[in-house]
Amino acid sequence: MSQAYNFVPHTEENLRAMLSALSVESLEGLYWKVVDHRFAGTFSGFDSLSELEMEREFSRILSGNKVLPGLVGGGFYRHFVPKALNELAGRAEFYAAYTPYQPEASQGTLQALYEYQSMMARLTAMEVANASVYDGGSAVFEAIMMSLRITNRKAVVVDELLNPIYLRMLNSYLSGLDVELLLMPREQILESLDGRVSAVVLQMPDFLGNVFDLSEFADGVHEVGGLLVQIFYPISLGILRPPGEMGVDIAVGEGQSLGLGLNFGGPYLGIMATRREFVRKMPGRIVGRTKDRNGRDCYVLTLQAREQHIRREKATSNVCSNESLCAIKSLVYLSLMGGSGLRKVARVCHLKAKALRSFVEALGLEVVTGDYFNEFAVRIPDLDGFYSRALERGFIPGLRLERFNPEWKDYLLVALTETVEEDLIKRWQDSLRSHIRS
Repeated sequence: MSQAYNFVPHTEENLRAMLSALSVESLEGLYWKVVDHRFAGTFSGFDSLSELEMEREFSRILSGNKVLPGLVGGGFYRHFVPKALNELAGRAEFYAAYTPYQPEASQGTLQALYEYQSMMARLTAMEVANASVYDGGSAVFEAIMMSLRITNRKAVVVDELLNPIYLRMLNSYLSGLDVELLLMPREQILESLDGRVSAVVLQMPDFLGNVFDLSEFADGVHEVGGLLVQIFYPISLGILRPPGEMGVDIAVGEGQSLGLGLNFGGPYLGIMATRREFVRKMPGRIVGRTKDRNGRDCYVLTLQAREQHIRREKATSNVCSNESLCAIKSLVYLSLMGGSGLRKVARVCHLKAKALRSFVEALGLEVVTGDYFNEFAVRIPDLDGFYSRALERGFIPGLRLERFNPEWKDYLLVALTETVEEDLIKRWQDSLRSHIRS
C-alpha cells in the first residue's frame, strides 16, 4: 500500500523561527494574539450569548463603521444595482449550480450562459463571446495568449496607459514565458509596428479616461499581420462605438460595472469576445445551442479546448476558472436595463463628468485628459491638502495617481457615475474652490 504524502510549504524549523520572531509559542497562540490585538475586548462574554443577542451585538459593532462616498474610479465603479437582480440571480438553480458538465441536468444554467454570451457579443459588436473568464486582468492576459496562438509571434505592444493593475498582472503572468512585452506611449505605437508584433493592446477609455478611435490602430496592426486587442468599459458602450465597429479582433473587459457592485474587491467578471474565425483559439467555456433527437432546442458546452478535456500542452488555457454566477448577474442586469436603460446610464455618467470638468477648467486647473467618457485626471496644487480636507468633510475626492507613477504628483483621477449625488458634487466643488482660494 503506497503512502500518501501531504505537501507542507514550511518545515517545523521554519515555523519555530517565525513563531519565535513573533514572541509566541504556537500557531494557536498566534491566532489568539491577532484576535486579542485586533478585537481587544470585542468578543468578551460572547460564549454566553444567544443567537438573537449575538446578532444585536454584531449590529452594534458594525454601526461603528464609517462608509465614505467618493468620486473614485480607476477601472472599478459604483453603479446602481437593481434590487431584482440578486433576487433573480440568487435563485438556488443559479446560486448553487455546479459546472454544467452534464447538459441533460444543466439546461437552465447553460441557457442562461448562452444568453449571456449573446448579450456580450451584441454589446461589443463582436461575433462570439465565451461564458466568461476570471476577471478583467486575466482576460487581458488570455487575449494576449490567444493572439500568440493565432499569429505564432512573440512580441506584444502595450499602451503605457493601461490600468496599472493590469500591467502588474501581465508582468507577473508573462515573466516565465517567451513573450516580449513592449510598453510605449500610444503616439509611438503605429510607427513601431513590424512583422514581429502579435498584438497591440489598447484600453479605451484608458486609465486616465481618454477616449479615442481605434480604427487607425486596427488598420496599422492588420497591415503587419497582427491583431488588435481592446480593453473596454462596458457601461461606456451605451454611447461609445463598440469594439467590433472599429476593427478590434479581441475585446476584453471587466464586467464589475454590470450589476456586480464593488464587493470589497471581488468576485468580478472577465468578459471576452472575438471574431468567429478565431473562436477555436478562444479560452474558457463556450456554450452552444443545438437540437436533440426530437428537434427541440438544447444547450451544451462546445469547443472545449480546456486542460480537463485535452492534453495540457494543447489547451487554450490552463486557468480554467470562470465566473458563471457573476456572468448571470450581468445578464440579469442587462435584461433589466435594456438598451435604452444602458444608454441612459451612460449619458448620465458623461453629463455629470462634463459639468464637473467645466467647473474645474473654469478655476484654471490643468485637466490632463482629452476626450473622455465619465472620468478625467486633473492636476491640483497641494493635492495632499485638498485630499485631507475632503476626508475631513466626509468624502473621498478621487483616486490619487502618484501611487501608480511618481510623475503624476498632484494628479487626481475623478470618476462620475449615476450614483454620485448632486450634494456630493456640490461638496466636492465647494472644497476645491476653498482649497484654490486658500
